[in-house]
Amino acid sequence: AWGPWGPWGGGFGNTVSRTTEGTLYIDLIDASKKELVWQGQGTGYLARDVERKQERISEIVGEIMQEYPPKQMASN
Repeated sequence: AWGPWGPWGGGFGNTVSRTTEGTLYIDLIDASKKELVWQGQGTGYLARDVERKQERISEIVGEIMQEYPPKQMASN
């Protein structure tokens, strides 16, 4: 039988997500010049459980900070 979404019916609407994907940015700003010095970015899934969510955020921050300092900054 054809439903409103084709021959599959409404099966797609029955999925419940238990995680949320998000992007976290870390901006380092030179306060005296008010300029962005470096920006790191990480993307990941966060669990609904608050303790697990905080743990995952810490993991993402650690992954982002592994990219600091950038190569051109480290050679100065």
